[in-house]
Amino acid sequence: MNSSKTVGGRIQVARASAVYLGSQLGARALNFLFFIMLARNLPTAEFGILNFALTVVVFLDIIIDLGLSRYAMREISKYPEKTSWFIGILLPFKLLAATCTYAFVVYAILMWGDFDDDGIVFLIVFLAVFFTAPSMFFENIMQAHQKFSLISFAHVALSVAQIVSGALVILADGSTFAIAFVFSVSNLFYCMLMLRGVLRLGVLPFPRSKLQSFIKLLKPAFPYLCSALIIMLAVRAEFLLLGYFGSAEDLAIYGMGTKIVEASLLLPIVFGTVLAPRFSIAHARPREVLTTLYASGIQALLLIAVPCATLAYGLASTVIWVLPDRDFEQLVPLLQLLFVGYPAACLYLLNTFVLFGAIKQTKPLILLTALAILQIAINMVLQGSFGLWGAAYSFLAFMGVAAVASTIFTIKNFVNADQVGMALVAPVVGALVIVLIFVIAPLESEAAKLPFALGAYFVSIVIIRRLMPERYRTLNFET
Repeated sequence: MNSSKTVGGRIQVARASAVYLGSQLGARALNFLFFIMLARNLPTAEFGILNFALTVVVFLDIIIDLGLSRYAMREISKYPEKTSWFIGILLPFKLLAATCTYAFVVYAILMWGDFDDDGIVFLIVFLAVFFTAPSMFFENIMQAHQKFSLISFAHVALSVAQIVSGALVILADGSTFAIAFVFSVSNLFYCMLMLRGVLRLGVLPFPRSKLQSFIKLLKPAFPYLCSALIIMLAVRAEFLLLGYFGSAEDLAIYGMGTKIVEASLLLPIVFGTVLAPRFSIAHARPREVLTTLYASGIQALLLIAVPCATLAYGLASTVIWVLPDRDFEQLVPLLQLLFVGYPAACLYLLNTFVLFGAIKQTKPLILLTALAILQIAINMVLQGSFGLWGAAYSFLAFMGVAAVASTIFTIKNFVNADQVGMALVAPVVGALVIVLIFVIAPLESEAAKLPFALGAYFVSIVIIRRLMPERYRTLNFET
């Protein structure tokens, strides 16, 4: 293979990943600061309910989208001239779906719940669905047209708008209702930014929507709905089910932990998003092409994920410095447990991008659906017995099983075992070295052990990679 193309592929992937990941991390950092501010100033139970309501909005957004936005992105990527057609077909549906969803939420709260303060928070937060539903579609259109700079700007602008307006509300001694309203209005602002970006593509006028055309899109979009739900559940299933098994205070603690872990899981999600088109192309090429791409992907991802998890584990105690100790004292050991499973979560999420790039989707869908059902079952059992800690145990147990099962499935059906096995050697040995340091180092605190563990990790990685044959240690993202 041409070496200049190989280098060019690495640079292109790195540049796209860095721009998108950088903006996402910046936006998540601002968002995390906002949630820290809310945790410090709102009653713990109200903070937990607000966080839970926002998560439910995201979950319902994915369901009512039906995978159509991601399918449209794929088709528009190949045929940009179809942009106006997709907007004319899907935008009316998205607005109608948002209206029906909000009506259902109002009905559910009035009929099955108590119309108390928590119910009012849900009603205010769910106003955002009128803006998040079309925003998801607009953002996928922008991705199809490679407008990552505008998307990055919009994400950061949304976070800035939330933190500034939220700070003003808190300074004015505003209630949780006002904070909930901030989330809805800020999503209107984000929707306007996305709409402006779409209109600048020159897509006007939109054709009239046709029901038959819409129905024909449902079947090819179904795998994208499944993939979105699976990725969402992989990150938030424990938190969603904790809404049933746990208290409002539990939701506050685990919700804060989820925010931190979600921010760290941007690494595999953004990396997988950038590689997804290459995985799709490689599935149509000889097996060796996908093998090289997959092996390079998991090696690069895990070499970064393992030290990141170690860093988060060692510094978890610093989070409590900025939170009310009396309410969030359980967060430190909870975070440490979650980050033990972080490398496995990274591997599993990357595997989902590989599997959903396959030409035939039946077997990958069966596997990933079975794993999602298993995740829910594990949570039902462990959360039913251990509550808050059951959610953390569930995350750790499921990610370990899912990472192993999805990797074995990928090797068996799509790639060569020897090259993938060699790609796993360095990060696995490095992780074992870190575990050994934390177990045997004669130091009391994790933070004190951290520099020794990371130093030993990087030394072991350098030694192992130098001993590996050239073809196994070269990262090649060219298809």
